[in-house]
Amino acid sequence: MWLLLTVAYFTLAVLVHAALCRTRWQASAVIKYLVAGGLCGLILAGQLMLLYGLDAPSLAGVLGFALVSELYVFLFTLVHSSVSSVLLRRLRRGGMTADDLDRVGNPAWMVESRLEKLVANDFLVADSGSYALTARAERTLFLFGHLHRFFRHDRRTRVEATGQADPKDRESAR
Repeated sequence: MWLLLTVAYFTLAVLVHAALCRTRWQASAVIKYLVAGGLCGLILAGQLMLLYGLDAPSLAGVLGFALVSELYVFLFTLVHSSVSSVLLRRLRRGGMTADDLDRVGNPAWMVESRLEKLVANDFLVADSGSYALTARAERTLFLFGHLHRFFRHDRRTRVEATGQADPKDRESAR
């Protein structure tokens, strides 16, 4: 029964996610799934707790839901940002010239595409050909900095550019 409930609530989360992606809400697809999946996951956890208490089937159902949710998010973000997928979606809209195809595979186009996504998701502000971080980007970088230190990931040094390591790298190594 717990497996059936897990599959049913995951299917519901995907359907709600699909509906949210068709609304005018400007949040990213990941945020939309976090809302849909989070709500469905909480309801699933409550229902499993009512049926099984704090026992193995409840834990299995919640962990199974979390696993398939993570796999789903990984797959749709992979497809969304894959160059091959972008190319196929553009070709579906109509023919492309050789120059158009070159631009899709061009690293400059990839950077431009990423910058557009960062602007659309309120991480950057574009102003006269330059970009600036938003408060949201600053908060995200602050969180990433703490996560880097927590997981003891070394920051990349700037040895290639300056010949010296960034002083922040020495601080994070402590």
